[in-house]
Amino acid sequence: MVKKVLLYFLLLGSTLPAFAQQNRPNIIFILTDDQRWDALGFAGNSIIQTPEMDRLAAEGTYFENAFVTTPICAASRASILTGMYERTHGYTFGQGDIKAPYINQSYPVQLRKAGYYTGFFGKFGVNYAEFDGLFDQGENYDRNGKFDDRRGYFFKTLGKDTVHLTRYTGQQAMDFIENAPKEKPFMLSLSFSAPHAHDPAELQYFWSPAYDTMYQYITIPDPIIPPSEAIRTERWKYFRYINDPGHEELYDLSVDPLEKNNLASNPDYQKTLQELRKKMEKKIAGYVEDRLK
Repeated sequence: MVKKVLLYFLLLGSTLPAFAQQNRPNIIFILTDDQRWDALGFAGNSIIQTPEMDRLAAEGTYFENAFVTTPICAASRASILTGMYERTHGYTFGQGDIKAPYINQSYPVQLRKAGYYTGFFGKFGVNYAEFDGLFDQGENYDRNGKFDDRRGYFFKTLGKDTVHLTRYTGQQAMDFIENAPKEKPFMLSLSFSAPHAHDPAELQYFWSPAYDTMYQYITIPDPIIPPSEAIRTERWKYFRYINDPGHEELYDLSVDPLEKNNLASNPDYQKTLQELRKKMEKKIAGYVEDRLK
């Protein structure tokens, strides 16, 4: 989805000079952090409550068949900025600043050249020493790693109130839109830290008090973890699900330590499969017998 949306932005930026000033649309690009593709009401999730996203999807376009080639935070953010695959921009964690030639063709640079008033608030997620000059208005911030509790999300203030980062970013967005020059179109990027867990904290997830009751009448089921059983030797691993014993897996660990090549259906390995199955069932029967004593 990101790639298709980004393509639209870049194409829009490349054709802007052909349009009259008043015909150029304002652009707001919203990015959430670590949100599963199906953790959205309009994606069919009956538990997760995302009313504003649902409304955007209902009134706009929702790409049902969209894929990400690099599900890595820094690399994917660099792709969003530049419109390039990771194999081209080569940026990911631990590599210092992203290279200037790639930033120079990024969407914020191109839209500023096209006369847009630009802003960014939230997690930039890409090392770039000249961030302050990249947008007309910008503030780069993320969860506060100095704290291992709710303060990871609650450290920004509005007036005298310490608020959740989502609330803070939302206010920056409203202020930006209200105060943007009327004679220019604007482009605003909002990069929310939520719903990413605050990793150092024991509870991990925090939200604004305004949403304390959002799920009070919803029963959240226990996670479904299919029970399984397995046995391994120095070379072999045999695995199957208890509720679906017909699904078997067999791995030759001597050549496949990452267990990528399931040999269970390979005729050349049926003897090994049967021997390990029989050995495992014998061990299970022994455990059951011991418990009944």
